[in-house]
Amino acid sequence: SIGITHTPHLNALAAEGVTLHNHHVQPVCSPTRAALLTGRHALRYGLQNSVIWPQDAFAVPQNETLLAQNMRAAGYRTACFGKWHLGLYK
Repeated sequence: SIGITHTPHLNALAAEGVTLHNHHVQPVCSPTRAALLTGRHALRYGLQNSVIWPQDAFAVPQNETLLAQNMRAAGYRTACFGKWHLGLYK
């Protein structure tokens, strides 16, 4: 059918995975992204209600361990794609 994408592998992962019934996010991207990637609450970084723009002199600390680093250490292959919006150090 047109407009239907069949995803048997994703369907199998979902069927065998964990269902989250109660989850919370912030209303903008940087706080939610920081929480997802670090496993820490957005308040820890002062990100409760704003986006970190590329020109901002602020970022998630360089010494913070991110989800991808933990996954790689556990033997998974990782990649980075999409927008960052967690600050840029120069």
